[in-house]
Amino acid sequence: MGSEKKRIFIALLFSDEFKNQVAEAILPMQKQFSNFRWSSENKWHLTILPPHYWDEQEIKTVVDSLSQKLRFKKFRLESEKFVLGPLGRDKRMVWLRFENSGEFSDLKRQVSGIITGGGLAIDDFRQKELIHLTLARLKDVDHSGFREKSFNSSILCSSIEAWQVFLNPDGAVYQVVARFELE
Repeated sequence: MGSEKKRIFIALLFSDEFKNQVAEAILPMQKQFSNFRWSSENKWHLTILPPHYWDEQEIKTVVDSLSQKLRFKKFRLESEKFVLGPLGRDKRMVWLRFENSGEFSDLKRQVSGIITGGGLAIDDFRQKELIHLTLARLKDVDHSGFREKSFNSSILCSSIEAWQVFLNPDGAVYQVVARFELE
């Protein structure tokens, strides 16, 4: 009797104030590049742990472990600029790139360590850290007029959430599973 696996990931959230600042800044881009598939603000996040397929018991283990063991202080991230990504490959997305952050990397390591300490295996992602928010996806569209644009803003990172992902033809739908406040 197996339990259905659910697609779960851990996300760092943005304040409404920050989302409003970003939305205002990208408005001219959205008008110029209306053929891009722009993400709605309620989907904006930074990925702490990429999606994994877990059953109900594994999700409970993750939530309980993070609730009991996550001890991480709030920290700030600094945004840099709007760019096309990924770097060095075919450009498929519009990103808001952030400055490198030791705190962000440490949070990811702590979350991963807590989850693996709870007995769950997770993918070892050792790619070079490039902190970014995906704002739009582009597929087979002309993006030759796109220009990088500075966007310097500071955000306070104060909570993370576990989200369940439902994939459908119109894009992903996210449902909050649990929220974890940083200290």
